[in-house]
Amino acid sequence: MRTNRPTPLSSLVVAAAIAVILVLTGASPSEPPAGTIISGRTKVKDKSKPVRAALETRYAAMVEAYRRKNPDVVLDLRTKDFHVHMPSGEIWSAERSAQYTLAGFAQVESTLSLTFDIGIIDVHGDTAAAEIDQHWVRRQQKNGAVRLVDTRAHQRETWVNSGKQWLLWRIDRIEPGAWIVDGKRIDPSKPYDPKAPAWQPPDK
Repeated sequence: MRTNRPTPLSSLVVAAAIAVILVLTGASPSEPPAGTIISGRTKVKDKSKPVRAALETRYAAMVEAYRRKNPDVVLDLRTKDFHVHMPSGEIWSAERSAQYTLAGFAQVESTLSLTFDIGIIDVHGDTAAAEIDQHWVRRQQKNGAVRLVDTRAHQRETWVNSGKQWLLWRIDRIEPGAWIVDGKRIDPSKPYDPKAPAWQPPDK
């Protein structure tokens, strides 16, 4: 059984927005079509493994929810104490994350492509921590206009088995990838400015 599980952070102020889950990803609409779940970075997809197969089903449900613009499905796949460790060090509670997700659904006109690339899954009893590469292409309201938004992220998503189904408990180790709006790369840490020049990330 899972141990040392953090208590819910109900003291965090409810605010705006997660978008699949988080935040979220970047590339081009020529990527795999909506609903595609592809193999992980280091492991080939193996449907004979029950945990991997179960998580693929969960992510497929999220993809369909985004295509159908149904946030309730996404929220129902989370535990009551779901939380997100943001890159800034801030921890978002289930309430704050839900507000972010709802705001994201309200802003998105349509999802063109959403993929979850499942990598290594670290399983301990009823807990499964999956390395996820997420890529989301959508038409979204941004700065007063509908724009083509293309984002990527790599993160760890930890699921727990309630006895009946797998539910998402925590997202952490978030590494934002390229964020591209109307064909121009932007700095995801700053408010969107359509007049700003294309952003060049600093060399690591």
